[in-house]
Amino acid sequence: MNARIGWAVLTLALAGLLPGCSNTLFASLPVGAVTACDPAWPGAWRLIRSDGSAPKADDVIRISADCKQITSTEDGKPKVEQHNLQLIDTAAGQFMLEAESGTDPRTCIGSDSSHCGFYLLRYQRHGQRIDLFDADHVRVHDAIAAHAIAGYTTQTNRPQEGASGKTDATSEDGKPTSTATDTGAQKPTYDNLIDGNPEQIARILAQHPEFFDSKPLISLQREGPMNPGAAP
Repeated sequence: MNARIGWAVLTLALAGLLPGCSNTLFASLPVGAVTACDPAWPGAWRLIRSDGSAPKADDVIRISADCKQITSTEDGKPKVEQHNLQLIDTAAGQFMLEAESGTDPRTCIGSDSSHCGFYLLRYQRHGQRIDLFDADHVRVHDAIAAHAIAGYTTQTNRPQEGASGKTDATSEDGKPTSTATDTGAQKPTYDNLIDGNPEQIARILAQHPEFFDSKPLISLQREGPMNPGAAP
């Protein structure tokens, strides 16, 4: 896992809900209205765990007034990181792109890291709550493998703990092979890149809402008043 989604990765790490190793990237950012900081975002937010586990004292992040500084707590001590945020409002919904300041916002996949694109999260804000949705990597993989959309995809079967599998198996045509002795105990991961220019990506997102999960990966609940005029 790299810094592909910046503070979103931070919140997921705090909640212990990081997605495995799957990636779904977009070759271009979709057409839409872009802002670097919605005034509804600054302030303190508590992580709401989708697994139903009890919240922890450190499950709080603070977003600065310009949305570029994220403060969290690690081992009881404040941790401050600089990030760049892009919020994209499209006909298909709202999406966010995030990266650490000074880093390329693109992620590269493939054996030679030649397939590069943007890792987007879909988000919905309901009053004082923000839900973050990850891509449905399996559905995107299936669509690319079936040539329903243009792109690149690989599937890798990784033996889970306690499995007797001995070798990872990778397929680029939607037909994974296996040299493991216990395929039933393997967990697939996916690397997907959806091809297209900004207009095409926007159209794909509008035509395929199923390419993002319907259940939030994680949610943020505002803690305390919204104060966009001052750093929290």
